[in-house]
Amino acid sequence: MSIDFIEEFKVPFFQFKIKNWKIKQNQLLKLYSSIEKNLTDKNDNISRVYTNYGDINHTQKISNILCDELNSFQLKIQTNQLIIINTWFQKYTEGCFHTPHNHGAIGYSSVCYIKYNQEHHQPTRFIAPFNNFSDGSIMEYSPTNISEGTIIFFPSSIVHYVLPNQSSDIRIILSMNILVNNGSSYY
Repeated sequence: MSIDFIEEFKVPFFQFKIKNWKIKQNQLLKLYSSIEKNLTDKNDNISRVYTNYGDINHTQKISNILCDELNSFQLKIQTNQLIIINTWFQKYTEGCFHTPHNHGAIGYSSVCYIKYNQEHHQPTRFIAPFNNFSDGSIMEYSPTNISEGTIIFFPSSIVHYVLPNQSSDIRIILSMNILVNNGSSYY
């Protein structure tokens, strides 16, 4: 008797090291510095995270800075066009964290680690959209080899969160929401 293993449901994650990171990090930090005074404490009565979410003024500049990585991502997912819907920075001071959330039902999102201390900070954690089939437990994915200059693209619908920053070292990330043109429709 032969049994075939068929793996139908997969969650795609794409992790890149950013090319020419030091140059791009300086460009992103310069842009971040120009908006830092406008960061607001997004208080959801549970956690704190400082962000400029909703500010679409810098989307084109960020797309230009990260054009190599966006092109690599576009080739990986074999699409005709990416449309960057929005971009934003987030700052985590000591004690800050982000509760579980997603970025909508369609497209991809990303997290780019701009200021990240591997000794003190934790990467974003992702929760599987289905439970473990053996015991019903919730499954999580915590990426490895995260350092400054790492960018991860993931489906926007995936629930994710950030553990509390246990350090006085500030953690700064950049995120994007991206629609994908697959010929006749966007997702």
